[in-house]
Amino acid sequence: MIIDTFKNAEGASVTSSSSTTRQRIKSWLPLVLYACVYLFCALMGVAAVDNIAGFATHVTLSRELVRFGAWLPTNLSIDAWLPKNTPLQQHAYLTRHFTSVMEWYLFLVIMFVAYGLGAYFVYRRLKKHNDQRTRRFIYGAIIVVMLICCAFYFLTPANTATDMYSYASYGRLITVYFKNPYFVPPSAFPHDETFQWLYWTNTTSIYGPVWMIASSILSLLSGPTQMDIVLTFRSIALLSHLINVFLVYKGLRLLGRSEKTVAAGTLLYAWNPLVLSESVLGAHNDIFMVTFLVLGFYWLAKAEHDKTFLQPRGYLLPMLGFTLATLVKFSAAPALAVCVLALFFARLQADRKAGSFVWWPALRSALIATGSSLAMIIVLYAPFWVGHSFHDIISTVTSQPSSADSINSILSTFANYNNAHQLPAYLSILKSHKLWSLLNIVAMLAPIAIGCKFLWKKQDTRTVALIVIASFAGFLLTAPWFFPWYLVWIIGVVPFVLPIEKSRFTRATVVFSLIYSATAFMGYYTTWLGWSQLLLKPPQILWSVLLNIILIGVPLLAFFITWKFWPSKYDRSEAEIEVETVQHTETETAPSPA
Repeated sequence: MIIDTFKNAEGASVTSSSSTTRQRIKSWLPLVLYACVYLFCALMGVAAVDNIAGFATHVTLSRELVRFGAWLPTNLSIDAWLPKNTPLQQHAYLTRHFTSVMEWYLFLVIMFVAYGLGAYFVYRRLKKHNDQRTRRFIYGAIIVVMLICCAFYFLTPANTATDMYSYASYGRLITVYFKNPYFVPPSAFPHDETFQWLYWTNTTSIYGPVWMIASSILSLLSGPTQMDIVLTFRSIALLSHLINVFLVYKGLRLLGRSEKTVAAGTLLYAWNPLVLSESVLGAHNDIFMVTFLVLGFYWLAKAEHDKTFLQPRGYLLPMLGFTLATLVKFSAAPALAVCVLALFFARLQADRKAGSFVWWPALRSALIATGSSLAMIIVLYAPFWVGHSFHDIISTVTSQPSSADSINSILSTFANYNNAHQLPAYLSILKSHKLWSLLNIVAMLAPIAIGCKFLWKKQDTRTVALIVIASFAGFLLTAPWFFPWYLVWIIGVVPFVLPIEKSRFTRATVVFSLIYSATAFMGYYTTWLGWSQLLLKPPQILWSVLLNIILIGVPLLAFFITWKFWPSKYDRSEAEIEVETVQHTETETAPSPA
Protein backbone atom coordinates (compact mmCIF):
# COMPACT_ATOMS: atom_id res chain seq x y z
CA MET A 1 0.00 0.00 0.00
CA ILE A 2 2.74 2.38 1.00
CA ILE A 3 4.73 1.42 -2.09
CA ASP A 4 1.74 2.13 -4.33
CA THR A 5 1.32 5.50 -2.68
CA PHE A 6 4.97 6.38 -3.40
CA LYS A 7 4.62 5.21 -7.01
CA ASN A 8 1.53 7.34 -7.53
CA ALA A 9 3.24 10.35 -5.97
CA GLU A 10 6.31 9.81 -8.13
CA GLY A 11 4.17 9.44 -11.24
CA ALA A 12 2.25 12.58 -10.42
CA SER A 13 5.52 14.43 -9.83
CA VAL A 14 6.93 13.28 -13.19
CA THR A 15 3.70 14.22 -14.96
CA SER A 16 3.65 17.63 -13.28
CA SER A 17 7.29 18.24 -14.18
CA SER A 18 6.71 17.18 -17.79
CA SER A 19 3.64 19.38 -18.02
CA THR A 20 5.58 22.35 -16.60
CA THR A 21 8.38 21.81 -19.13
CA ARG A 22 5.92 21.69 -22.01
CA GLN A 23 4.21 24.84 -20.78
CA ARG A 24 7.57 26.59 -20.44
CA ILE A 25 8.59 25.61 -23.99
CA LYS A 26 5.19 26.64 -25.32
CA SER A 27 5.44 30.00 -23.59
CA TRP A 28 8.67 30.77 -25.48
CA LEU A 29 7.22 29.95 -28.90
CA PRO A 30 6.12 33.54 -29.68
CA LEU A 31 9.66 34.89 -29.25
CA VAL A 32 11.10 32.02 -31.29
CA LEU A 33 8.53 32.71 -34.01
CA TYR A 34 9.32 36.44 -34.08
CA ALA A 35 13.06 35.66 -34.28
CA CYS A 36 12.62 33.19 -37.14
CA VAL A 37 10.40 35.57 -39.13
CA TYR A 38 12.87 38.39 -38.49
CA LEU A 39 15.84 36.37 -39.74
CA PHE A 40 13.96 34.97 -42.76
CA CYS A 41 13.01 38.49 -43.87
CA ALA A 42 16.57 39.71 -43.32
CA LEU A 43 17.90 36.89 -45.51
CA MET A 44 15.33 37.52 -48.26
CA GLY A 45 16.01 41.25 -48.03
CA VAL A 46 19.68 40.54 -48.73
CA ALA A 47 18.68 38.80 -51.97
CA ALA A 48 16.39 41.68 -52.96
CA VAL A 49 19.15 44.25 -52.41
CA ASP A 50 21.55 42.06 -54.39
CA ASN A 51 19.16 42.25 -57.36
CA ILE A 52 19.39 46.05 -57.15
CA ALA A 53 23.01 46.70 -56.26
CA GLY A 54 24.93 43.44 -56.36
CA PHE A 55 28.56 43.15 -57.40
CA ALA A 56 31.00 40.36 -58.22
CA THR A 57 32.80 38.77 -55.29
CA HIS A 58 35.54 36.23 -54.73
CA VAL A 59 34.07 35.20 -51.35
CA THR A 60 32.25 31.88 -51.71
CA LEU A 61 29.97 32.44 -48.72
CA SER A 62 28.85 35.75 -50.21
CA ARG A 63 27.89 34.12 -53.49
CA GLU A 64 26.02 31.32 -51.75
CA LEU A 65 24.15 33.67 -49.43
CA VAL A 66 22.06 35.37 -52.11
CA ARG A 67 21.03 32.05 -53.66
CA PHE A 68 18.49 31.55 -50.88
CA GLY A 69 16.43 34.31 -52.47
CA ALA A 70 16.80 33.07 -56.05
CA TRP A 71 13.07 32.28 -56.11
CA LEU A 72 12.12 35.95 -55.73
CA PRO A 73 10.57 37.48 -58.89
CA THR A 74 12.85 39.98 -60.58
CA ASN A 75 10.30 41.57 -62.90
CA LEU A 76 6.59 41.90 -62.14
CA SER A 77 5.99 43.66 -65.48
CA ILE A 78 5.43 47.02 -63.82
CA ASP A 79 6.19 48.66 -67.16
CA ALA A 80 2.89 47.31 -68.57
CA TRP A 81 1.00 49.62 -66.20
CA LEU A 82 2.81 52.78 -67.37
CA PRO A 83 2.12 55.13 -70.28
CA LYS A 84 3.96 54.32 -73.48
CA ASN A 85 7.38 55.80 -74.27
CA THR A 86 8.26 56.47 -70.65
CA PRO A 87 11.79 55.93 -69.32
CA LEU A 88 10.62 53.07 -67.10
CA GLN A 89 9.22 51.26 -70.11
CA GLN A 90 12.24 52.02 -72.26
CA HIS A 91 14.68 50.73 -69.62
CA ALA A 92 13.72 47.28 -68.40
CA TYR A 93 16.30 47.34 -65.64
CA LEU A 94 14.31 50.09 -63.90
CA THR A 95 11.26 47.86 -63.72
CA ARG A 96 13.41 45.11 -62.25
CA HIS A 97 14.74 47.57 -59.70
CA PHE A 98 11.21 48.65 -58.86
CA THR A 99 10.22 45.02 -58.29
CA SER A 100 13.20 44.37 -56.01
CA VAL A 101 12.66 47.60 -54.05
CA MET A 102 9.03 46.70 -53.40
CA GLU A 103 10.07 43.21 -52.27
CA TRP A 104 12.71 44.69 -49.97
CA TYR A 105 10.16 47.08 -48.49
CA LEU A 106 7.74 44.20 -47.87
CA PHE A 107 10.39 42.24 -46.00
CA LEU A 108 11.37 45.34 -44.02
CA VAL A 109 7.76 45.93 -42.94
CA ILE A 110 7.52 42.34 -41.67
CA MET A 111 10.91 42.71 -39.94
CA PHE A 112 9.74 45.83 -38.11
CA VAL A 113 6.55 44.07 -37.00
CA ALA A 114 8.54 41.09 -35.66
CA TYR A 115 10.99 43.53 -34.05
CA GLY A 116 8.23 45.43 -32.23
CA LEU A 117 6.42 42.27 -31.12
CA GLY A 118 9.71 40.81 -29.91
CA ALA A 119 10.46 43.86 -27.77
CA TYR A 120 6.92 43.81 -26.33
CA PHE A 121 7.15 40.07 -25.58
CA VAL A 122 10.47 40.50 -23.77
CA TYR A 123 9.09 43.39 -21.72
CA ARG A 124 5.94 41.51 -20.70
CA ARG A 125 7.80 38.25 -20.02
CA LEU A 126 10.31 39.83 -17.65
CA LYS A 127 7.53 41.76 -15.97
CA LYS A 128 5.94 38.46 -14.91
CA HIS A 129 9.00 36.19 -14.62
CA ASN A 130 12.29 37.77 -13.59
CA ASP A 131 14.19 34.58 -12.78
CA GLN A 132 17.72 33.87 -13.92
CA ARG A 133 16.68 31.25 -16.49
CA THR A 134 14.31 33.69 -18.19
CA ARG A 135 16.92 36.41 -18.31
CA ARG A 136 19.54 34.08 -19.80
CA PHE A 137 17.20 32.86 -22.52
CA ILE A 138 16.11 36.38 -23.48
CA TYR A 139 19.61 37.86 -23.64
CA GLY A 140 20.84 34.77 -25.46
CA ALA A 141 18.08 35.18 -28.04
CA ILE A 142 18.87 38.87 -28.48
CA ILE A 143 22.56 38.15 -29.08
CA VAL A 144 22.10 35.10 -31.35
CA VAL A 145 19.48 36.72 -33.60
CA MET A 146 21.53 39.92 -33.84
CA LEU A 147 24.72 38.04 -34.78
CA ILE A 148 22.98 35.91 -37.42
CA CYS A 149 21.43 39.00 -38.99
CA CYS A 150 24.80 40.75 -38.88
CA ALA A 151 26.35 37.75 -40.67
CA PHE A 152 23.76 38.06 -43.46
CA TYR A 153 24.47 41.75 -43.93
CA PHE A 154 28.23 41.41 -43.50
CA LEU A 155 28.65 38.75 -46.21
CA THR A 156 26.15 39.92 -48.82
CA PRO A 157 27.75 40.99 -52.14
CA ALA A 158 25.51 44.03 -52.34
CA ASN A 159 25.60 47.54 -50.97
CA THR A 160 22.88 50.12 -50.38
CA ALA A 161 25.18 53.12 -50.91
CA THR A 162 28.64 54.04 -52.19
CA ASP A 163 29.79 55.89 -49.07
CA MET A 164 32.33 53.29 -47.98
CA TYR A 165 34.17 53.73 -51.29
CA SER A 166 34.35 57.47 -50.58
CA TYR A 167 35.74 56.70 -47.12
CA ALA A 168 38.40 54.49 -48.68
CA SER A 169 39.17 57.12 -51.32
CA TYR A 170 39.66 59.86 -48.70
CA GLY A 171 41.86 57.51 -46.70
CA ARG A 172 43.98 56.74 -49.75
CA LEU A 173 44.35 60.45 -50.49
CA ILE A 174 46.12 60.71 -47.14
CA THR A 175 48.11 57.47 -47.03
CA VAL A 176 48.93 56.89 -50.72
CA TYR A 177 49.04 60.37 -52.28
CA PHE A 178 49.79 62.44 -49.13
CA LYS A 179 47.03 64.91 -49.95
CA ASN A 180 44.54 66.71 -47.73
CA PRO A 181 41.00 65.34 -48.35
CA TYR A 182 39.46 68.58 -47.03
CA PHE A 183 40.90 70.49 -49.98
CA VAL A 184 41.72 67.86 -52.64
CA PRO A 185 38.82 65.83 -54.15
CA PRO A 186 39.16 62.21 -55.38
CA SER A 187 38.91 63.46 -58.99
CA ALA A 188 42.51 64.71 -58.64
CA PHE A 189 43.57 61.06 -58.96
CA PRO A 190 41.20 59.42 -61.48
CA HIS A 191 43.65 56.57 -62.01
CA ASP A 192 43.16 55.35 -58.44
CA GLU A 193 41.38 51.99 -58.35
CA THR A 194 38.68 53.21 -55.96
CA PHE A 195 37.69 56.03 -58.34
CA GLN A 196 35.55 53.72 -60.52
CA TRP A 197 33.12 53.05 -57.64
CA LEU A 198 32.72 56.66 -56.48
CA TYR A 199 29.64 58.80 -56.96
CA TRP A 200 30.90 62.04 -55.35
CA THR A 201 34.12 62.33 -57.35
CA ASN A 202 34.51 66.11 -57.12
CA THR A 203 33.52 66.47 -53.47
CA THR A 204 36.02 67.08 -50.67
CA SER A 205 35.48 65.49 -47.26
CA ILE A 206 32.89 66.90 -44.88
CA TYR A 207 33.68 64.38 -42.14
CA GLY A 208 35.61 65.12 -38.96
CA PRO A 209 39.32 64.37 -38.39
CA VAL A 210 38.58 61.34 -36.18
CA TRP A 211 36.90 59.64 -39.13
CA MET A 212 39.64 60.77 -41.52
CA ILE A 213 42.22 59.10 -39.29
CA ALA A 214 40.09 55.95 -39.06
CA SER A 215 39.54 55.92 -42.84
CA SER A 216 43.28 56.18 -43.41
CA ILE A 217 43.95 53.14 -41.24
CA LEU A 218 41.09 51.14 -42.77
CA SER A 219 42.11 51.98 -46.34
CA LEU A 220 45.61 50.66 -45.61
CA LEU A 221 44.15 47.43 -44.24
CA SER A 222 41.71 46.90 -47.10
CA GLY A 223 43.74 47.82 -50.16
CA PRO A 224 41.99 48.86 -53.39
CA THR A 225 39.94 45.67 -54.05
CA GLN A 226 36.17 46.23 -53.95
CA MET A 227 35.13 43.31 -51.75
CA ASP A 228 38.10 43.88 -49.43
CA ILE A 229 37.04 47.51 -48.98
CA VAL A 230 33.48 46.41 -48.26
CA LEU A 231 34.47 43.76 -45.71
CA THR A 232 36.99 46.02 -43.98
CA PHE A 233 34.58 48.92 -43.47
CA ARG A 234 31.77 46.53 -42.54
CA SER A 235 34.09 45.05 -39.92
CA ILE A 236 34.54 48.37 -38.13
CA ALA A 237 30.79 49.02 -38.44
CA LEU A 238 29.99 45.60 -36.96
CA LEU A 239 32.45 46.17 -34.11
CA SER A 240 30.90 49.59 -33.46
CA HIS A 241 27.42 48.07 -33.36
CA LEU A 242 28.45 45.38 -30.87
CA ILE A 243 30.14 47.98 -28.65
CA ASN A 244 27.00 50.11 -28.80
CA VAL A 245 24.79 47.20 -27.71
CA PHE A 246 27.09 46.55 -24.75
CA LEU A 247 27.16 50.24 -23.77
CA VAL A 248 23.37 50.51 -23.99
CA TYR A 249 23.01 47.45 -21.75
CA LYS A 250 25.56 48.68 -19.20
CA GLY A 251 24.21 52.23 -19.29
CA LEU A 252 20.66 51.11 -18.49
CA ARG A 253 22.04 49.00 -15.65
CA LEU A 254 23.90 51.98 -14.21
CA LEU A 255 20.70 54.03 -14.35
CA GLY A 256 19.00 51.41 -12.18
CA ARG A 257 16.36 50.47 -14.71
CA SER A 258 14.25 47.37 -14.07
CA GLU A 259 15.21 44.12 -15.81
CA LYS A 260 12.34 44.34 -18.30
CA THR A 261 13.41 47.87 -19.29
CA VAL A 262 17.07 46.84 -19.67
CA ALA A 263 16.20 43.88 -21.89
CA ALA A 264 13.62 45.75 -23.99
CA GLY A 265 15.95 48.75 -24.40
CA THR A 266 18.83 46.52 -25.46
CA LEU A 267 16.64 44.72 -27.98
CA LEU A 268 15.20 47.98 -29.36
CA TYR A 269 18.71 49.03 -30.35
CA ALA A 270 20.30 45.64 -31.16
CA TRP A 271 17.49 44.42 -33.44
CA ASN A 272 16.49 47.69 -35.07
CA PRO A 273 16.41 46.89 -38.83
CA LEU A 274 17.60 50.37 -39.77
CA VAL A 275 20.57 50.22 -37.41
CA LEU A 276 21.63 46.79 -38.67
CA SER A 277 21.12 47.73 -42.32
CA GLU A 278 22.90 51.07 -42.17
CA SER A 279 25.78 49.79 -40.04
CA VAL A 280 26.73 46.26 -41.06
CA LEU A 281 25.27 46.41 -44.59
CA GLY A 282 25.89 50.03 -45.59
CA ALA A 283 28.88 50.51 -43.24
CA HIS A 284 28.09 54.20 -42.81
CA ASN A 285 30.28 56.17 -40.45
CA ASP A 286 27.14 57.26 -38.59
CA ILE A 287 27.32 54.04 -36.58
CA PHE A 288 30.93 54.91 -35.68
CA MET A 289 29.72 58.35 -34.58
CA VAL A 290 26.95 56.75 -32.50
CA THR A 291 29.56 54.66 -30.67
CA PHE A 292 31.06 57.82 -29.18
CA LEU A 293 27.61 59.31 -28.68
CA VAL A 294 26.46 56.25 -26.70
CA LEU A 295 29.80 56.22 -24.88
CA GLY A 296 29.08 59.79 -23.78
CA PHE A 297 25.67 58.75 -22.45
CA TYR A 298 27.21 55.74 -20.73
CA TRP A 299 29.69 58.00 -18.94
CA LEU A 300 26.85 60.41 -18.14
CA ALA A 301 24.88 57.52 -16.62
CA LYS A 302 27.97 56.51 -14.62
CA ALA A 303 28.38 60.04 -13.31
CA GLU A 304 24.71 60.04 -12.32
CA HIS A 305 25.11 56.66 -10.63
CA ASP A 306 28.28 57.70 -8.78
CA LYS A 307 26.92 61.21 -8.07
CA THR A 308 30.08 62.79 -9.54
CA PHE A 309 28.56 64.87 -12.36
CA LEU A 310 29.50 68.16 -10.67
CA GLN A 311 33.15 67.10 -10.45
CA PRO A 312 35.57 67.32 -13.41
CA ARG A 313 36.05 63.56 -13.40
CA GLY A 314 32.29 63.23 -13.74
CA TYR A 315 31.48 65.69 -16.51
CA LEU A 316 34.69 65.66 -18.59
CA LEU A 317 34.24 62.03 -19.68
CA PRO A 318 30.76 62.59 -21.18
CA MET A 319 32.12 65.71 -22.88
CA LEU A 320 34.96 63.60 -24.28
CA GLY A 321 32.53 61.09 -25.76
CA PHE A 322 30.28 63.76 -27.29
CA THR A 323 33.29 65.65 -28.65
CA LEU A 324 34.70 62.57 -30.36
CA ALA A 325 31.26 61.94 -31.87
CA THR A 326 31.24 65.51 -33.20
CA LEU A 327 34.72 64.96 -34.63
CA VAL A 328 33.30 62.08 -36.68
CA LYS A 329 30.26 64.04 -37.91
CA PHE A 330 29.43 67.57 -36.79
CA SER A 331 25.75 66.63 -36.47
CA ALA A 332 26.46 65.23 -32.97
CA ALA A 333 27.13 68.77 -31.70
CA PRO A 334 23.69 69.18 -29.99
CA ALA A 335 24.74 66.56 -27.43
CA LEU A 336 27.69 68.77 -26.46
CA ALA A 337 25.47 71.82 -25.97
CA VAL A 338 22.87 69.95 -23.90
CA CYS A 339 25.54 68.37 -21.69
CA VAL A 340 27.09 71.78 -20.93
CA LEU A 341 23.67 73.24 -20.11
CA ALA A 342 22.87 70.29 -17.83
CA LEU A 343 26.16 70.85 -16.00
CA PHE A 344 25.46 74.58 -15.67
CA PHE A 345 21.97 74.04 -14.21
CA ALA A 346 23.13 71.20 -11.96
CA ARG A 347 25.78 73.43 -10.43
CA LEU A 348 23.29 76.25 -9.92
CA GLN A 349 20.77 73.94 -8.28
CA ALA A 350 23.42 72.40 -6.00
CA ASP A 351 24.50 75.85 -4.77
CA ARG A 352 20.86 76.89 -4.40
CA LYS A 353 20.11 73.90 -2.17
CA ALA A 354 23.23 74.67 -0.15
CA GLY A 355 21.80 78.09 0.66
CA SER A 356 23.72 80.21 -1.84
CA PHE A 357 22.73 81.19 -5.35
CA VAL A 358 25.82 82.36 -7.25
CA TRP A 359 26.55 82.20 -10.96
CA TRP A 360 30.32 81.98 -11.05
CA PRO A 361 30.84 78.31 -9.95
CA ALA A 362 28.26 77.16 -12.48
CA LEU A 363 29.73 79.33 -15.23
CA ARG A 364 33.24 78.17 -14.40
CA SER A 365 32.26 74.48 -14.69
CA ALA A 366 30.50 75.16 -18.00
CA LEU A 367 33.54 77.05 -19.33
CA ILE A 368 35.90 74.24 -18.31
CA ALA A 369 33.72 71.66 -20.10
CA THR A 370 33.35 73.84 -23.19
CA GLY A 371 37.03 74.76 -23.25
CA SER A 372 38.17 71.15 -23.04
CA SER A 373 35.92 70.25 -25.97
CA LEU A 374 37.06 73.18 -28.11
CA ALA A 375 40.72 72.43 -27.34
CA MET A 376 40.33 68.86 -28.56
CA ILE A 377 38.53 70.01 -31.72
CA ILE A 378 41.25 72.54 -32.53
CA VAL A 379 44.09 70.07 -31.86
CA LEU A 380 42.61 67.39 -34.15
CA TYR A 381 41.61 69.76 -36.94
CA ALA A 382 44.89 71.73 -36.84
CA PRO A 383 47.01 69.25 -38.91
CA PHE A 384 44.42 69.47 -41.71
CA TRP A 385 43.90 73.24 -41.54
CA VAL A 386 47.46 74.50 -41.07
CA GLY A 387 48.62 76.36 -44.17
CA HIS A 388 45.10 77.15 -45.37
CA SER A 389 43.31 80.47 -45.03
CA PHE A 390 40.03 80.94 -43.22
CA HIS A 391 38.42 81.61 -46.60
CA ASP A 392 39.67 78.25 -47.93
CA ILE A 393 38.28 76.43 -44.89
CA ILE A 394 34.87 78.05 -45.25
CA SER A 395 34.85 77.37 -49.00
CA THR A 396 35.48 73.65 -48.60
CA VAL A 397 32.51 73.42 -46.22
CA THR A 398 30.10 75.51 -48.31
CA SER A 399 31.06 73.75 -51.57
CA GLN A 400 29.43 70.50 -50.44
CA PRO A 401 26.39 69.31 -52.46
CA SER A 402 24.26 69.50 -49.30
CA SER A 403 24.94 73.25 -49.13
CA ALA A 404 23.19 73.99 -52.42
CA ASP A 405 21.10 70.96 -53.38
CA SER A 406 18.26 69.03 -51.74
CA ILE A 407 17.12 65.42 -51.53
CA ASN A 408 14.45 63.49 -49.59
CA SER A 409 13.18 66.68 -47.97
CA ILE A 410 10.33 69.16 -47.96
CA LEU A 411 12.58 71.57 -49.84
CA SER A 412 13.15 69.00 -52.61
CA THR A 413 9.38 68.60 -53.01
CA PHE A 414 8.90 72.32 -53.54
CA ALA A 415 11.89 72.43 -55.90
CA ASN A 416 10.51 69.50 -57.94
CA TYR A 417 7.06 71.07 -58.09
CA ASN A 418 8.56 74.35 -59.23
CA ASN A 419 10.43 72.59 -62.02
CA ALA A 420 7.20 70.98 -63.21
CA HIS A 421 4.55 73.69 -62.73
CA GLN A 422 6.25 76.89 -61.50
CA LEU A 423 5.30 77.92 -57.99
CA PRO A 424 3.23 81.12 -57.57
CA ALA A 425 5.33 84.18 -56.80
CA TYR A 426 4.14 84.37 -53.18
CA LEU A 427 5.26 80.75 -52.62
CA SER A 428 8.56 80.90 -54.51
CA ILE A 429 10.47 81.49 -51.28
CA LEU A 430 9.60 77.91 -50.23
CA LYS A 431 12.14 76.61 -52.75
CA SER A 432 14.90 78.73 -51.24
CA HIS A 433 17.77 76.65 -49.87
CA LYS A 434 18.86 79.53 -47.61
CA LEU A 435 15.40 79.68 -46.02
CA TRP A 436 15.34 75.97 -45.25
CA SER A 437 18.92 76.05 -43.97
CA LEU A 438 17.86 78.77 -41.53
CA LEU A 439 14.75 76.83 -40.53
CA ASN A 440 16.95 73.78 -40.08
CA ILE A 441 19.17 75.58 -37.58
CA VAL A 442 16.15 76.98 -35.71
CA ALA A 443 14.49 73.55 -35.58
CA MET A 444 17.70 72.08 -34.12
CA LEU A 445 18.22 74.82 -31.51
CA ALA A 446 14.60 75.35 -30.46
CA PRO A 447 14.29 72.01 -28.60
CA ILE A 448 17.49 72.83 -26.72
CA ALA A 449 16.15 76.26 -25.73
CA ILE A 450 12.80 74.79 -24.64
CA GLY A 451 14.62 71.94 -22.91
CA CYS A 452 16.33 74.40 -20.56
CA LYS A 453 13.03 74.57 -18.65
CA PHE A 454 13.22 70.82 -17.99
CA LEU A 455 16.96 70.83 -17.34
CA TRP A 456 16.40 73.42 -14.63
CA LYS A 457 14.13 70.93 -12.84
CA LYS A 458 16.15 67.79 -13.47
CA GLN A 459 19.64 67.30 -14.90
CA ASP A 460 19.66 63.52 -15.28
CA THR A 461 20.71 61.32 -18.20
CA ARG A 462 17.12 60.75 -19.31
CA THR A 463 16.35 64.46 -19.62
CA VAL A 464 19.55 65.07 -21.57
CA ALA A 465 18.70 62.17 -23.91
CA LEU A 466 15.15 63.45 -24.52
CA ILE A 467 16.39 66.91 -25.46
CA VAL A 468 19.12 65.51 -27.71
CA ILE A 469 16.56 63.32 -29.52
CA ALA A 470 14.25 66.33 -29.95
CA SER A 471 17.12 68.38 -31.37
CA PHE A 472 18.14 65.61 -33.78
CA ALA A 473 14.51 65.19 -34.83
CA GLY A 474 14.10 68.91 -35.49
CA PHE A 475 17.26 68.87 -37.57
CA LEU A 476 16.27 65.82 -39.65
CA LEU A 477 12.65 66.81 -40.25
CA THR A 478 13.64 70.15 -41.77
CA ALA A 479 16.99 69.23 -43.32
CA PRO A 480 17.29 70.04 -47.04
CA TRP A 481 19.54 67.00 -47.37
CA PHE A 482 18.38 63.70 -45.83
CA PHE A 483 19.41 60.05 -46.08
CA PRO A 484 18.00 57.07 -44.14
CA TRP A 485 21.15 56.33 -42.15
CA TYR A 486 20.87 59.65 -40.29
CA LEU A 487 18.15 58.06 -38.12
CA VAL A 488 20.83 55.91 -36.47
CA TRP A 489 21.69 59.00 -34.37
CA ILE A 490 18.26 58.96 -32.73
CA ILE A 491 17.91 55.19 -32.27
CA GLY A 492 21.25 55.08 -30.43
CA VAL A 493 19.91 57.50 -27.81
CA VAL A 494 16.36 56.10 -27.47
CA PRO A 495 17.19 53.41 -24.84
CA PHE A 496 18.39 56.08 -22.41
CA VAL A 497 14.91 57.68 -22.19
CA LEU A 498 13.24 54.42 -21.06
CA PRO A 499 11.01 53.44 -19.33
CA ILE A 500 8.09 54.91 -21.26
CA GLU A 501 5.69 54.84 -18.29
CA LYS A 502 7.11 58.09 -16.95
CA SER A 503 5.31 60.50 -19.27
CA ARG A 504 3.24 60.85 -22.41
CA PHE A 505 6.00 62.86 -24.06
CA THR A 506 8.51 60.06 -23.48
CA ARG A 507 6.17 57.48 -24.99
CA ALA A 508 5.42 59.74 -27.95
CA THR A 509 9.15 60.33 -28.48
CA VAL A 510 9.96 56.61 -28.49
CA VAL A 511 7.05 55.80 -30.83
CA PHE A 512 8.06 58.65 -33.15
CA SER A 513 11.69 57.50 -33.23
CA LEU A 514 10.93 53.86 -33.98
CA ILE A 515 8.39 54.64 -36.69
CA TYR A 516 10.72 57.26 -38.20
CA SER A 517 13.44 54.59 -38.37
CA ALA A 518 11.02 52.50 -40.47
CA THR A 519 9.76 55.24 -42.80
CA ALA A 520 13.33 56.47 -43.32
CA PHE A 521 13.86 53.58 -45.73
CA MET A 522 11.62 55.45 -48.19
CA GLY A 523 14.67 57.61 -48.87
CA TYR A 524 16.13 54.78 -50.93
CA TYR A 525 13.27 55.04 -53.39
CA THR A 526 14.59 58.46 -54.40
CA THR A 527 18.17 57.38 -55.00
CA TRP A 528 17.25 54.12 -56.73
CA LEU A 529 14.07 54.95 -58.64
CA GLY A 530 12.52 58.31 -57.80
CA TRP A 531 14.83 60.31 -60.01
CA SER A 532 13.48 58.47 -63.07
CA GLN A 533 10.02 59.94 -62.41
CA LEU A 534 11.45 63.39 -63.10
CA LEU A 535 12.40 62.23 -66.61
CA LEU A 536 8.77 61.79 -67.52
CA LYS A 537 7.22 64.42 -69.78
CA PRO A 538 5.70 66.30 -68.03
CA PRO A 539 7.62 65.50 -64.79
CA GLN A 540 5.60 63.52 -62.24
CA ILE A 541 6.06 64.90 -58.71
CA LEU A 542 3.51 62.67 -57.03
CA TRP A 543 6.28 60.35 -55.85
CA SER A 544 8.04 63.29 -54.13
CA VAL A 545 4.85 64.34 -52.31
CA LEU A 546 4.12 60.76 -51.22
CA LEU A 547 7.72 60.42 -50.06
CA ASN A 548 7.33 63.35 -47.66
CA ILE A 549 3.95 62.15 -46.42
CA ILE A 550 5.36 58.73 -45.56
CA LEU A 551 8.86 59.79 -44.52
CA ILE A 552 7.87 62.76 -42.33
CA GLY A 553 4.10 62.82 -41.98
CA VAL A 554 3.60 59.29 -40.64
CA PRO A 555 6.08 59.56 -37.71
CA LEU A 556 4.76 63.01 -36.77
CA LEU A 557 1.19 61.71 -36.84
CA ALA A 558 2.22 58.77 -34.65
CA PHE A 559 3.86 61.21 -32.21
CA PHE A 560 0.78 63.38 -31.81
CA ILE A 561 -1.64 60.44 -31.59
CA THR A 562 0.49 58.80 -28.88
CA TRP A 563 0.93 62.06 -27.00
CA LYS A 564 -2.74 63.02 -27.18
CA PHE A 565 -4.62 59.74 -26.89
CA TRP A 566 -2.41 57.31 -24.96
CA PRO A 567 -4.55 56.23 -21.96
CA SER A 568 -3.62 58.13 -18.81
CA LYS A 569 -3.91 54.93 -16.77
CA TYR A 570 -0.43 54.03 -18.06
CA ASP A 571 1.11 57.16 -16.54
CA ARG A 572 3.10 56.36 -13.45
CA SER A 573 5.04 58.51 -11.04
CA GLU A 574 8.78 58.41 -10.53
CA ALA A 575 8.19 56.97 -7.04
CA GLU A 576 6.18 54.00 -8.37
CA ILE A 577 8.83 53.15 -10.96
CA GLU A 578 11.58 53.51 -8.38
CA VAL A 579 9.76 51.11 -6.01
CA GLU A 580 9.41 48.57 -8.84
CA THR A 581 13.10 48.94 -9.69
CA VAL A 582 14.07 48.30 -6.06
CA GLN A 583 11.80 45.24 -5.95
CA HIS A 584 13.45 43.84 -9.10
CA THR A 585 16.89 44.48 -7.63
CA GLU A 586 15.96 42.74 -4.39
CA THR A 587 14.57 39.79 -6.36
CA GLU A 588 17.85 39.45 -8.27
CA THR A 589 20.05 39.65 -5.16
CA ALA A 590 17.89 37.59 -2.80
CA PRO A 591 19.35 34.17 -1.92
CA SER A 592 17.56 31.18 -3.36
CA PRO A 593 15.63 29.00 -0.87
CA ALA A 594 17.38 25.88 0.34
